[in-house]
Amino acid sequence: MIGHIITLTDGSQATINGIELLTASLRTNNPILEKVKITIIYPSYLDRDKVDRINKTFSQEHPTRLYSNNVSNDKYYLKLLLRNYLISSEIPSDEDILYLDYDHICMRALNFPNIAKKEIYVSSEIKNIEISKNSESAITGIFQDMDYKHFNTSIIYGTSEDILEASKFWEEYYELLFDHTAIRSLEEIAFSASAQKANIELIPVGQTFQGNFSNKHLDCSILHYGSESILSNLLKYALSKMNGLDLNHLMNLIKKTEL
Repeated sequence: MIGHIITLTDGSQATINGIELLTASLRTNNPILEKVKITIIYPSYLDRDKVDRINKTFSQEHPTRLYSNNVSNDKYYLKLLLRNYLISSEIPSDEDILYLDYDHICMRALNFPNIAKKEIYVSSEIKNIEISKNSESAITGIFQDMDYKHFNTSIIYGTSEDILEASKFWEEYYELLFDHTAIRSLEEIAFSASAQKANIELIPVGQTFQGNFSNKHLDCSILHYGSESILSNLLKYALSKMNGLDLNHLMNLIKKTEL
């Protein structure tokens, strides 16, 4: 059973609105999550106005907590703060942790399978690794060991202990592979490599659990609009401009979308 939900923001209006939509949709469709702790990670370089806006948006109406840590001004590195948070918090090692990128909408009740030890569920999206032309054999050997594929980390679901174990070499691989693959996918590739080295199995959730506009699975438990499709970009643009959220209206629009 989910004991703790974690997400993160870079302070932009789109991510703040996205998290508001995510948390509202999760609790609307999963009453059992009403009292589940939600932690929002943000980088310490945010100015005071943005931090105040985050605090104002996520009030004490729900048990939401904010966590900040020092990080370079690299939006892709930001997710590595998940490990920092788990290390610094007092979350029990056997507590089930659900990490979600901000760009998800819960469409119906979540039904995760039971987690076995040394297993972590990740996104349904598996992608090929883009390799830089000048990468030396030692680097390409790492990619070869991964069968030139990596898991998407928009979802990470496992026990606190196993996520910490899987992420043990996350930063090391992030730095090692920095100039050898696409920056957009770097933290995901680094997480996959780290988990493999730590002997933690990553299992993709099915597309009926996590759908997206690209694979046209809208009849899903949770919709990921993080791709570069036209509809995804339109939704992210709309979220960046919205001052208030109408959850039911947005969800009805998505369900009626014809691709």
